Amino acid sequence: MQQQQLDIQGANDGFRLDRAEIFNWGTFNSRIWTIVADGEMTLMTGDVGSGKSSAGDALQTLLVPPRRVAYNKAADEAARERTVASYVRGQYSNNIDEETKKAKPVFLRGTNTYSTILAVFRNQNLKEVLTLVQVMWVRIEGEPPQRLYIVAEKGLSIDSHFTGFETIAELKRRLNADSAIHLHDSFDKYSRHFCRLMGIPGDQALSLFCHTMSMKQVPNLTTFIRDFMLDAGSTSEVVDEVIDGFDSLSESHEAVAKAQKKIELLHPVDDEATKFQGYLETVLQRAKLLEAVRPYYASINIDLIEKRIESLDGENARASVKLSNLLAESTRLKGKAEELRNSIVDEGGGRINAIETELERLDISKQQKKLAYTEFSKACIFLGMAPPECEDAFQDVCVQSSKIIADLDQLKREAEETRINLRVEQEKLRDKKITGIEKELESLRKRRSNIPHKSLAIRQGIADAVGADIERLPFVGELLEVKEEESVWEGAIERILHNFALSVLVPEELYREACLYVDKTHLSGRIVFYKVPRVHITASNRLIEKSLVSKINIKPGTEFKGWLEGHLGKRFDISCCDSIEEFRNQLDAVMKSGLSKTRGDRHEKDDRRHINDRSNYVLGWNNQKKIDALALDLTRAKAELKKITINLRIV
Repeated sequence: MQQQQLDIQGANDGFRLDRAEIFNWGTFNSRIWTIVADGEMTLMTGDVGSGKSSAGDALQTLLVPPRRVAYNKAADEAARERTVASYVRGQYSNNIDEETKKAKPVFLRGTNTYSTILAVFRNQNLKEVLTLVQVMWVRIEGEPPQRLYIVAEKGLSIDSHFTGFETIAELKRRLNADSAIHLHDSFDKYSRHFCRLMGIPGDQALSLFCHTMSMKQVPNLTTFIRDFMLDAGSTSEVVDEVIDGFDSLSESHEAVAKAQKKIELLHPVDDEATKFQGYLETVLQRAKLLEAVRPYYASINIDLIEKRIESLDGENARASVKLSNLLAESTRLKGKAEELRNSIVDEGGGRINAIETELERLDISKQQKKLAYTEFSKACIFLGMAPPECEDAFQDVCVQSSKIIADLDQLKREAEETRINLRVEQEKLRDKKITGIEKELESLRKRRSNIPHKSLAIRQGIADAVGADIERLPFVGELLEVKEEESVWEGAIERILHNFALSVLVPEELYREACLYVDKTHLSGRIVFYKVPRVHITASNRLIEKSLVSKINIKPGTEFKGWLEGHLGKRFDISCCDSIEEFRNQLDAVMKSGLSKTRGDRHEKDDRRHINDRSNYVLGWNNQKKIDALALDLTRAKAELKKITINLRIV
């Protein structure tokens, strides 16, 4: 059941407005305007047009969802004049266009300025401060303003925290450095955050604030209180809770009855369990007796063993006496043998012993030399030489062996050099070529563009810095492709347009922030980008016959079509020649082989890559052919690596 709570608040309870600051909001232009409330009831008065409604609309913008905001509702002009865009741009009048005879708004500010609304709320009892901020700006003429929502658990001010920044990205980095400041990209997240901190339970209080803002009258007080000040009734929910509770009680009663029945059925089981416990105790007692049998017999066996040990000790003593007698007899016999040897030596027997020892040594040396000669003979036969039978033959074999050893050393050095060269080639092929192709293939399969992944990474960094999608910063190569019927010219056109195709197109409104990022960042690579103005003049020059430009398609629907047509016509109006005579007679020309001529005298042909090598192509918005070409290159490289590995094993 629901409980009714009585909420009694004091004069200083809750969060109350301490001050509000406005910068570049409506006609509050160029400086910071401050409303000081100090948590008290505040009345704003002034002449008509002095900005009372503008200040109130600023507070309403901070607290009320954009879809519910009704600006200047007291003057019934919400749907006609005032919008967030008009406040951000500072619209103050309408002029009649003499040509169209239509009203044209007049603004105080352009599209390169920022508007800021800030309000500080203070809870004196809890000693807490909360700041709500919204920063708004118009990026492109005619588009709705973009917003940055900030909730800070401390006091902020526009002068100290929201001035002196060049871009929104710079402002975000500055604010993110403070852990008490939280940034949001949508009003819903921002609203949930400050409602939780302020203790606002739902949207009803904000809805009441929005409805009462600048209202003139209350047509029906009862309806107003019921719709905006009372919680919705929940009788049906209470009834559902009672029904659910009754069902739960019924289920509990049935469960108790079943349990009692089970207890009655289990009484005989309990009796049988008691009997079983008695039997089990008897079994355990007999098992203990059975376990005592083995130690009993062991004690008897110990007695028998001890008696046997005593008997053996006696026999051992008798044997020791007998051993002592035998040792004494042995010592006597050894002394007698020594006396006999000395007698033999005295009678000339020492020379005999020396001769016998020398004969034994010479016999051992003979056997060793025979074994050495056998091994030496095997080596001679292996090297294609006859085993030596005399000393001179042995010397000849030694000379020939020295030459063979020198030749083998040379072959060994050459083999080592070959092995080193193969390993260097293997590492270069595996670490640079194969790894590079695999990375490029992985990148190509995730996108449709033919642009190398290193250039794409640089472009992604610029897009993140300016806060734009990569579609707004295309590479030229992503917007151009060779016509299908002109495919025989594809290799030559790729060579001519290669560097231009790797250039990024930057719209004028993103140019400043892109330059700032590129200037301050080490890109670890090379990038070329063009500033594309909002309004550009399409070249009206007529293309020459067989112009390279006529063989190119521009991607349908791109906003850069006019700029590309003008730039292609200006820089690449080159004649595509089918013969060398036609090539010689043109000022700017190109052959299918890739030979090109500019300004009549400069000729170039770059055959470092084959002209039909698609792995280096960058034009087009479909990269399947490039993927197939790179996959073929990868297969060939792996086959070459396998061949090198086999050669290494052979060497």
